[in-house]
Amino acid sequence: MTKRFINYYLLLLLFISQKTFCQSRIGVMIGCGVDYYKGEMNDRVMTDPNLLRSYGNIGLLYRISPHFDAWLNYMHGNLVGDDQYAIAWALRNRNLNFNSTLDEAALMIGFKPLGESRGHKRHIIPYLFAGVGGFHFNPKTILNGETIALREIGTEGQYISNDGGNYPKPYELYALSFPAGFGVEIRLSRAFAIRVEAANHFTMTDYIDDVSNVYPDSTALVSTPNGILAVLLSNRQKEGDFPGQGMKRGDHGSKDNYVHIGVSILFTPVNANTSAPSTGKKKKKSHCPAYQ
Repeated sequence: MTKRFINYYLLLLLFISQKTFCQSRIGVMIGCGVDYYKGEMNDRVMTDPNLLRSYGNIGLLYRISPHFDAWLNYMHGNLVGDDQYAIAWALRNRNLNFNSTLDEAALMIGFKPLGESRGHKRHIIPYLFAGVGGFHFNPKTILNGETIALREIGTEGQYISNDGGNYPKPYELYALSFPAGFGVEIRLSRAFAIRVEAANHFTMTDYIDDVSNVYPDSTALVSTPNGILAVLLSNRQKEGDFPGQGMKRGDHGSKDNYVHIGVSILFTPVNANTSAPSTGKKKKKSHCPAYQ
C-alpha cells in the first residue's frame, strides 16, 4: 500500500510538471537533510545526536504571488527512539526502543514577509510555512537479533479481550501531520535557488513509537495471540518486575512529533520567450507569465 501510494504521488508530480513546465511560476525541487522524532523515547528539548537520521524529499512548487508560494512535497526518511539516550534514569531503566520508516506527502503554503517585485530582485528571501499532510509509519524493534513489528504484538494490551473496554484498539499506521517551520531561499540564478529550512511536524497519533498509555495486566497480556512476545516487549526494564496494571508507560496526553532540517535545490525553468534574441519584429506575448 505504501509503495503504491508513493508511486501515485511521484507520477502526479511528473504529470503536473510536464503540463506546466513552460510556466516560470512552476519549480521542481529535490533535497535531503536530517530528521528526528519527539515523543516518549526522547526526553531532550532537541535530541541526542544518536537519534538523528537522514531523509530525502522531492516536490513541486508554484509561486502564487510576490508574497506567497505553495508546494507539494514528498519526504522519505526514518525515525528512531531509544531510552538509553534519555536524561531521566526511569526512562533509561524502561529500556524501550523503536525504529520506523517515514513516508509523508504534504501540501505547504509559504509566506515571504519581504516579498518580491520587478524593480528589486532579492537574492536572499526568508519565508515561513505551514501545511497539512499524511504520513505512514510502522514502529519496529529488535529482540535477539530479530526485527519485530510492534503494532502486531499489542504491547499495551491492544489484543486483550476488552471485557470492560479498558484496553486500546490497535492503532492505525497512517496519520495526519501538520508541518510548520521557517526557511530561507537563496537565489543563485534566474533558474536555480537553494532552500534551507526547518520544521516541526505535529501529528494526530501518539503511537509512532508504540508507546502511549499504561502497562496492561501481564496475566491477560500473555494470553493474547503473541502473548510471550507481548510481555517481553511491553516491559524491558533493566531492574524490577513487570509493572502493575495501570502504571504509567507513556504520556497519553501529548502526541508524537518529528522534526526535519534540510536543504533543497529548486529549479524554475525560464520561459524561452523571455530570452529569445530580438528580430526587429514585435515580440509575441508570452503564454507563460510570471510575476518576477
